[in-house]
Amino acid sequence: MNSATPSLSRATRMLTMRQKQRGVQWAKQHHDNDWNRIFSNESCFQLFRNTVRCWSKNPKKEMKRISKNRRNIVLWGDISIKGKIRFYSFRRTMNGPYYVHILQKNLIDEARRKFRQRS
Repeated sequence: MNSATPSLSRATRMLTMRQKQRGVQWAKQHHDNDWNRIFSNESCFQLFRNTVRCWSKNPKKEMKRISKNRRNIVLWGDISIKGKIRFYSFRRTMNGPYYVHILQKNLIDEARRKFRQRS
């Protein structure tokens, strides 16, 4: 593999039935909680379709690989009982310090303003 060849990784696995059942159990246990809080999440979107091609003598046995170097954009956002607070997009790997940076720059002041407003 030379430096011009993109690195490849295996595709991400789907949730198992056990993981799905645990999620439903958690939701049922927390049904009566006070949900007057802020929720945030991030999702990654591929900007262009994957153009990596792989040739094989046995294509039925070949596992499709996804390029790690594909062009992505990540969208982070948060919502609350008061509605949308903020959205933020970025193109780098999320880690703990960067997540704290996103929260400090995009969530804290906006959430304070939003919760000071009357409904």
